[in-house]
Amino acid sequence: MVSEAEPTQHISRDDVRDTIGRIWKEVLRLEELGDGDNFFELGGHSLTASQAIARISRTLRVEVPMADFFERPTVDDLTDFVTRHQESAAQASVAHAPAAHAPAAQLATVRAAAALEPAGLTPAPALGHEKGAST
Repeated sequence: MVSEAEPTQHISRDDVRDTIGRIWKEVLRLEELGDGDNFFELGGHSLTASQAIARISRTLRVEVPMADFFERPTVDDLTDFVTRHQESAAQASVAHAPAAHAPAAQLATVRAAAALEPAGLTPAPALGHEKGAST
């Protein structure tokens, strides 16, 4: 089971399912819950769905739009949705990571420029690349 303090990047599908089940049992005040039980047939409604969505977001770090929650009203269906989105987020973070083969000086320049932008500053042009400079 996952607690709010644990990182959720690499949790198993079983842990996601257990966490969603625990959240549903808390929100719906149930003792027992099957993976195929329908949230709304168990007494859930839009307010309890909002509570479950907020807890899922906080615990599993995945935003579940209300429409997607309504379309996936079982623990199994919602587990599939959450694990797919976690995998997509993990792949996106790898895709946006700096290239391992990029020269260190180039990465340092990019980081320095990024640090200056919020303050409204711009980095000085590299030597030999000033306007009007001849090479």
